[in-house]
Amino acid sequence: MTAETRNNVVEEVQGLFGPFQFPEMLLQRIWAERSFSATQARTLTGEPIKVINPGRWNRQAGPDFRQAELRIGKHVRHGDVEIHLREPDWKAHGHAKDPEYDNVMLHVVLFPSKRSETTGTNGRQIPVLVLLPLLWHDL
Repeated sequence: MTAETRNNVVEEVQGLFGPFQFPEMLLQRIWAERSFSATQARTLTGEPIKVINPGRWNRQAGPDFRQAELRIGKHVRHGDVEIHLREPDWKAHGHAKDPEYDNVMLHVVLFPSKRSETTGTNGRQIPVLVLLPLLWHDL
């Protein structure tokens, strides 16, 4: 998927008054600006997440944010962050087999997931953060 295509991914969601569209780029902006309740951020396995630096927004191919700094649980980690509307998008976009995504340390998704972690290359487990319950504003 090219960067242009990837940044234009849109999810149509049924709202109270009919369907509305939500572009993945808006979710990336929410992450970049930390426009969510960061004090309540936890992985789906329950580890607290502190965003020290959200990373450099990457508008090219590869992970959405490069060189982020996060505290996940008790450990400070440096690496990349990938953002999707749903957890299965990771596999659907081919990231599980793409070495460009080997440095992803957090998979941020909008919608709740059935899986508590995302599987990266060589079976590496990547924590998942769901943003929907942490948003300050209604979609």
